[in-house]
Amino acid sequence: MTETADLTATEALAAIRAGRLTARDYRDACLDRIAAREGTIRAFAWFDPDAVRRSACVDGPLAGMPVGVKDVIDTADLPSQYGSPIWAGHRPRSDA
Repeated sequence: MTETADLTATEALAAIRAGRLTARDYRDACLDRIAAREGTIRAFAWFDPDAVRRSACVDGPLAGMPVGVKDVIDTADLPSQYGSPIWAGHRPRSDA
């Protein structure tokens, strides 16, 4: 059986739309996977699971899919470090 966090976005969306999975359960499975692996993989310059939970959207074409944003794109509510330690903690004034 496939773990929830192993579903592709297309598979997860189909399961959510069919009522076999909730967007909240998918989000939580993804957050659990990130928490378990991030110390080794180090994919995120900034990771705030509480912010993910607060901002989750279940409407629209992505229907609650968690999305990571590369830190070279300005986001007003998260640091954008542009992949460089000289920008560590930089908070843009607005979204790109």
